Amino acid sequence: MGETGPEPTPTVTETPTSEPTVTETPIPTPPATEIQTPETTETPERTAIETESDLHAERRKKYATFDEVYRYSLRNTSSKVVLQSQSYPKNETYHLTYQLNSSMNQSENRSIRRNIAISYIAIADLWNSDEYPEKDHTWLPDTVCITEVTEDGTVYGHNYIRYNWAFKYNEGLWSSLAYMGHYAGTLEPGPANSDYGTNETGEDPDYPEPYDNVCR
Repeated sequence: MGETGPEPTPTVTETPTSEPTVTETPIPTPPATEIQTPETTETPERTAIETESDLHAERRKKYATFDEVYRYSLRNTSSKVVLQSQSYPKNETYHLTYQLNSSMNQSENRSIRRNIAISYIAIADLWNSDEYPEKDHTWLPDTVCITEVTEDGTVYGHNYIRYNWAFKYNEGLWSSLAYMGHYAGTLEPGPANSDYGTNETGEDPDYPEPYDNVCR
């Protein structure tokens, strides 16, 4: 009996298993948004704001000149007691604060008040004259607000002057009594004044308004 050789090992052919194909879902790209730079649009409101700003700058320069001239005109009776002055072009007001010293008598106090009132109408009259053709009423604050304080800084009283009062006086429409009467009628006593809290306004429509309504 002949020898039998080894049986051949069957060849197993492995069939590769195909891996599943992963298909990526594309993320949608948002449409590009065009960013537009807003253009400056000239509107009546914008023009008004710019014009108003320019007007305030012009007033500020004019009121600075007024401040210099006004304080110079007060040199005789009140320059030494003026504590500060400030212009407010937007409100067309000018605020002056001066000190009442205990050494002053009533006559001296009245002299200061009178000089403050008269100096304003003198400047208004001069600047509205032919001598100063480049100046007019716009160079003067419409309202001069005055505050009197004692030596310790307590408010003694407030007063104010209106340009149209000075104009009426300078045009001969008002007497000095009418002008000074309106000026005195604006008095609003402060805490240092014994009449504090007793001021009243008149019923006459031409009567001065309360200080806080005008000098705010």
